[in-house]
Amino acid sequence: MKVLILSTSHRKESNSLRTSLYIQSVFKQKGYDAHVIDFVNDDIPLVGKGVIDLNNLSNFQSELIKKWEDSQIVIVVTPEYNWGLNANVSNLFHQLGDKTFKHMFDNKIFGMVGISSGRGGKIPAVNLMILISKLINFLNQYSIVSPKILELHEVPHHLNEKGELIIHHGILEKSVIDFVSYTEKLSLKWKF
Repeated sequence: MKVLILSTSHRKESNSLRTSLYIQSVFKQKGYDAHVIDFVNDDIPLVGKGVIDLNNLSNFQSELIKKWEDSQIVIVVTPEYNWGLNANVSNLFHQLGDKTFKHMFDNKIFGMVGISSGRGGKIPAVNLMILISKLINFLNQYSIVSPKILELHEVPHHLNEKGELIIHHGILEKSVIDFVSYTEKLSLKWKF
């Protein structure tokens, strides 16, 4: 089974990327083919200023769409900015929320991860759950948005830029393992 992890921050060596790499390592330890796409080079056009043109995809867009299509599990890792969802991840789903891309919301398990350099992370994950559920409904597809949210705090104190633990942190490790295990069990119950 293939897993796609979207690190949706534009910042270089972001906390989202650290978290995504750590989640990827846990999925790989379980034998999954897991990939991370870092949004540091995101070039999705802003809504109202352009569209994703399937006949003229950038390298970023092509990789994103291909890996998403090939994956059964899509994990979205998003930072909490001022208690809300970051604009680029919102823009991504608004651009993909079109019948052209409806297949990207079919036969998938979507998992949400909210992260923060301080306290927080849950609000953007909940907002994404609502947004993706709405798209699945609107596009009349069959997918599941996992009710299990992973919320990680003070990421730069626990994970380095390679997504490795700086020090062992029982709560963080258990939270990620529980999230990955829950997502795995959900995907096994949902027959692709």
